[in-house]
Amino acid sequence: MLVAGDIVGGGCRIRFDHSGPALAWLAWTSNLRARHLHWIFGDQALFVRRGVFTDLGGFPDLPIMEDLEMSRRLHQRGRLVVLPATSTASARRFVEQGTLRMLVLMQYFKALYFLGIDPEKIRTRYLAARRRPQHAHPRVPHDRRTVGRPDAGSTRPTARSAGMRLGGTRPLRLLRRLERATRPIDPEFVAALARRWAELPAGVKTPAQLLGRHAVGCEGTHGVFPQCDLACTPCYHSREANRVRIDGPHTVAGVDAQMGLLRRLRGPRAHAQLIGGEVTLLDPDDHAEALLAMHRHGREPMSMTHGDIDEDYLRRLALDPDGRPRLTRLSFAGHFDSLMFGRRGIARPGCEADLNPYRQRFVDMFTRLRREHGIRFFLAHNMTVTPANLGQVAGVVRDASAMGFGMLSFQPAAFLGDARRWHEDYRDTTSEQVWTEIQGGAGTTLDSTVFQNGDLRCNRTAYGFWVGPHWHPLADGDDPRDLAARDAFFRYYGQVNFTGSPVPVLVAKLVRVAARHPRVVPIAVAWASRAVRRAGGLRAVARHRIRPMTFVMHSFMDAADVTPAWELTQRGQTSDDPRLRATQDRLAACHYAMAHPDTGTLVPACVQHSMLDPQENIKLRRLLPITPTRTTRHASPSS
Repeated sequence: MLVAGDIVGGGCRIRFDHSGPALAWLAWTSNLRARHLHWIFGDQALFVRRGVFTDLGGFPDLPIMEDLEMSRRLHQRGRLVVLPATSTASARRFVEQGTLRMLVLMQYFKALYFLGIDPEKIRTRYLAARRRPQHAHPRVPHDRRTVGRPDAGSTRPTARSAGMRLGGTRPLRLLRRLERATRPIDPEFVAALARRWAELPAGVKTPAQLLGRHAVGCEGTHGVFPQCDLACTPCYHSREANRVRIDGPHTVAGVDAQMGLLRRLRGPRAHAQLIGGEVTLLDPDDHAEALLAMHRHGREPMSMTHGDIDEDYLRRLALDPDGRPRLTRLSFAGHFDSLMFGRRGIARPGCEADLNPYRQRFVDMFTRLRREHGIRFFLAHNMTVTPANLGQVAGVVRDASAMGFGMLSFQPAAFLGDARRWHEDYRDTTSEQVWTEIQGGAGTTLDSTVFQNGDLRCNRTAYGFWVGPHWHPLADGDDPRDLAARDAFFRYYGQVNFTGSPVPVLVAKLVRVAARHPRVVPIAVAWASRAVRRAGGLRAVARHRIRPMTFVMHSFMDAADVTPAWELTQRGQTSDDPRLRATQDRLAACHYAMAHPDTGTLVPACVQHSMLDPQENIKLRRLLPITPTRTTRHASPSS
């Protein structure tokens, strides 16, 4: 078994040196966990190949959970196996502390670790929760004179001593915190969903609509770092953007204020993009602080970049000066297309395929970071589409799908931003043409009506996964059973916020909903069975790694339409012109909002880019005048 080169380590099956149904159940679940979740602990005789162990720098320097973290890092490097041999572990802790009590505490401490609590704090709680074994307590000599007196020498348990044997108040507090962390429904999130639903135009309140039923929409920053060091045609930034200095404190303060308003108006959890100009022009420490500020306000951040960055920058972003991870997960969207000029090593791409080595290099940097430091990642690929590269979209889909991106996003060009960069008649490229090209690359029809994000004229989305060379939808819009399963999802899980929840916590939430509504279990099993059959059966799924992939198309509107439509909306008026009326409806259903703390309002992204960015950047140019010197950071793409 160990001859296989992809095996990097593993462990043995576990049993305990003490019998009992609870310990037998624990051993069985531990072996199940090791085989399927690849979490192998030290009492399972964890082993690892010497070369891999050296590459990882040995065991993680953690005061607790170091074996769990080690097995997670190993799984990212290759395959872990559970040998048929048995490792016999001591049950002393369970016997002394109480089996049920220790089981609860163990799950609680693992949940704390996945929630990102400092391991040193977890260790402190672990030591505090342990109690001395009963035989270690000195026995009180029996004295007939104390018989019947509850305050001297009595061995009859009082309520307080019974409570201590059950773990005292501290474990109860821990259990309460665990219960709160895994509550499926957050009333604040439910209220935010209700507000979002009420804001939507009647025309988009369909059975497929995600906004107001499971999500509040995406969010983004503005005016926090408008400068960029590549040239794009078209460019959605105003002409003043590159005349504003990059300033870390300004960025962090602006992000914190904008996220605070979003937290207040859009609820406790949402996805937000750290966007403006080129995010990697920020100092890595300022970039990291901005991401942490977003996390503090319950946002799951995604950094938007042109992808032309150094691996050293990525490491300095993810790791603190001592080389320890300061972010457990990174999410980036890399914008690659042949309409961007100035990329190092390929200043003017001849076609989209010329950029494939740069796309792959971008993904590979994150893969190495995960392998060496255990930092998880999610990557999206963005591309602007004009008549010049429309015919190459299908090829980009085919090529980029195999590189490691989890989302492919395409934007038909619009007339907004810097008018000096408008070099084609962008209206010659329609949304339908772009979506047809995306379907050509995916090799199948993409039904964007199964799940809807706002207005379909603005956003088309297809959720699914690759199994080998074939893409399969999460739900088949032509199958009434799948549509019924989607409706059941909204009914039972729509108000459960998935954003930012660690996998164990999310699983606990889903299980609690299923326990309250058991009918969801057969619905989910039937849906999963259909999905497996569509993917070619269990054999095909077992033979190929399942790769989730979402296809997205965002269609911005022209500034000439957005400006008068928004002005009418602000005055509470509805246009008689069909085109402007349609623009007003699309703005009301916008999936993507930006916050303005100075006015306490949110605006759609099209309004920000069409109307507000130019004024904002003029003010920023006065506040942050650019210095005459410019640092060149370009190197070869293979570095």
